[in-house]
Amino acid sequence: MVITGSRMKPQPLRIGIWAGVATDNLEDNAARIEAAITAASQQSANLVLTPECALSGYPGAARESCHDIDCRALAQLEARLHQHAASHHVGLLLGSVDNIADTQWSNDVVWCDPQGLQRTRYRKRCLTPMDRQHFVPGTQAVCIDYLGWRLGLTICFDVRFPHIWADCVMADCNLFINVAHMAGSNDDHGAKPIVIPSFYSVRAAEWATPIMFCNTGAADRWLDSGYWDHRGMPQEHHGQDLAIYTLPDHPSRQDWHRDLRQQQLQRWQQRGP
Repeated sequence: MVITGSRMKPQPLRIGIWAGVATDNLEDNAARIEAAITAASQQSANLVLTPECALSGYPGAARESCHDIDCRALAQLEARLHQHAASHHVGLLLGSVDNIADTQWSNDVVWCDPQGLQRTRYRKRCLTPMDRQHFVPGTQAVCIDYLGWRLGLTICFDVRFPHIWADCVMADCNLFINVAHMAGSNDDHGAKPIVIPSFYSVRAAEWATPIMFCNTGAADRWLDSGYWDHRGMPQEHHGQDLAIYTLPDHPSRQDWHRDLRQQQLQRWQQRGP
């Protein structure tokens, strides 16, 4: 488990969720992300989310593979976006990739702190069959302390695996973040657009913890970006471009929901190997 940042008195979060569409052109992707950061800042956002692989382009959709990515250019653009966000006093969760060894790549969400000093990577731990053609899985949970919230980072397919979310709650996470490229051929008789939103409702409800979700804005997406509250109820959602969502100073859980979260946590902690 990696926890970065320091805890403070909770503050309201204004979250800019940018449901953009990536291409295989890193510079073009970066320019669109910069514009989204600027627009979110102008609407008083203090946190911006991008979709999975928003900077690099998602292999199998925006690009054929990661092997033609210029690693130096990618690193420079990550640094540029970090400084751009910091200049607007905005925290950034950026979908990108990383060449971790020879031909091995990871699928990452990169935390860029608003001081422009620190970048922390969560590497996607649960990979689809197509993901495994391009990526190796991460091994660590990552939580970020920001404005009094502890953000538990997850990516896309992680939503299907309860232990990923339990790891975040065992670190006292109080807001889940999931960035995704939930799009593509819907070859299982239309199940994905029906079933996948239910996973998010369940993850939020079973831990009494809200989820902020940033998906690609691609035309073939299976669901829209938005959020689920601590009851698992879907709230505001939008399909494309930028929208701003406001969360108050922590979800006001009733005693019933607090007890549910505590019971669930105790049961996970008591599980054997």
